[in-house]
Amino acid sequence: MRQIVAASRKPIPHGASRKIQLPGNGAHPYSRIRTLSSGDARGFFEAPTSGWTGVMLRQFATVNTGCAACNMHVPYHDITQEETGMANTYNLRKVATLRFLSTTMTLITIAMTPNMASACACGCGVFNLGLPGLPSTFYKTRISLQYDYMNQNETQHGSGIVPGNLNPDKQIETNFFNLNIQHMFNHQWGVMAMIPYWNRHFVTDSNGTVGSTDASQGVSPQILTSNATVLSDIRIMGMYTGFSSDMSSGITFGVKLPTGPTNAGNYYQGDPIMDRDTQPGTGTNDLLLGGYKVGNESDWGWFTQILWRHALDSYQGYRPGDSVNLAVGAHYDGIETSTRLVPTLQLSYQWRGHDQGGGDAAYGNMNSGYSNLYIAPGVQINLSSKWLLNTSVYLPIYRYANGYQQVAHFMANAGVSYQF
Repeated sequence: MRQIVAASRKPIPHGASRKIQLPGNGAHPYSRIRTLSSGDARGFFEAPTSGWTGVMLRQFATVNTGCAACNMHVPYHDITQEETGMANTYNLRKVATLRFLSTTMTLITIAMTPNMASACACGCGVFNLGLPGLPSTFYKTRISLQYDYMNQNETQHGSGIVPGNLNPDKQIETNFFNLNIQHMFNHQWGVMAMIPYWNRHFVTDSNGTVGSTDASQGVSPQILTSNATVLSDIRIMGMYTGFSSDMSSGITFGVKLPTGPTNAGNYYQGDPIMDRDTQPGTGTNDLLLGGYKVGNESDWGWFTQILWRHALDSYQGYRPGDSVNLAVGAHYDGIETSTRLVPTLQLSYQWRGHDQGGGDAAYGNMNSGYSNLYIAPGVQINLSSKWLLNTSVYLPIYRYANGYQQVAHFMANAGVSYQF
């Protein structure tokens, strides 16, 4: 995109709106009437050279076209009362929603959602993909603060819940705070970063044996507690969105850095109480590769997104297992104009292989790795074209844990985003 100079600029008065006709001959998928509201005249960018027909220019304004290829300010002309019947009238907020949700998918996520897939006993990577962490390709920069909650206080063995006295670990309760930053250089390239901060409460029985009760082993429980509030592993990603003119598909690539500690929390007899797979950091450099595809049909938008993580090295004998995360979802924009609400629904699947080393090495690393499927209903609240709120809850549909692992009955997310 190149900035150009407009001959004249006439901002829309506060509280007023103006209908506009986007240039085009119908070939462009978003060649429809929009409604501009006050404050929508900002900078100016050059429109694409293809797919547009000439139009008499009277003013320039910021037009949220709902199309990633038109993520820019375009010329428009005033429409008379008779012309309004030519197409549907859309409120700018609705179009901004489409910009944010439908084509906002380039995987800032990886860098911009929780980084839990690599240092958690079971299930945390669910936050890594899909809403609300989908990237924004409509705005040049986006900053997001996300909060996620997970309380792993049930013991899973295979596909079922079993008595908690069969697992020495009793509870892993975590509050995740993630600062996500994305910047788009142009329509093809962008960069993102995620800075995660964890508050974790961990309870375990140091006399426990996996798969057996203390009574069967002839010992008494020795309950230990550990707490840590620290930085976790930072992610830095690049993204390429130039496969199609509407930016509806893209790939991401980057690394997870070993910035989180591997010895956080309280100690017992000189060693950290938290196992390596529950520490905020893995100590490893991990490769991250992913991709996405999005689309729209009338008032509905859909997306699919995938991410693969692979540890490139080990640290102090520990190496986290590979993981694959897949999200498929949809959002409904038909009530956003009147309510500012956008209902969302997604399915999140995760697979993680066995770890190598760590505290589970004594059991042959048989108590790591899992397959999970969650359904996540949620809602986005569009306070304005720049400020967005989101919330969702993750409910397990299917879970399979290798060995004995602690899982959460549900997980929750809430956040706020600012894009400009």
